[in-house]
Amino acid sequence: MKGEAIKALIELADSVDDADAVIREYTGFTEVKEKIAYLQGLFGVTIFARDGDNINDDYWAILSTIINNKWR
Repeated sequence: MKGEAIKALIELADSVDDADAVIREYTGFTEVKEKIAYLQGLFGVTIFARDGDNINDDYWAILSTIINNKWR
């Protein structure tokens, strides 16, 4: 599946779990660092500040922001 189609599926996901499932299914990425890098390339997202070293929180926050942005 092409990047634009995956991007649309992520944006239209009902939850971060659904968006994560799209990423896993269509990209094969399982590591959080890979998933974040993919989202950075696809959406141009940047992590400006990190409160702690929990990269998992960063990943879920990025997905949440992408999904919630569709309602703006």
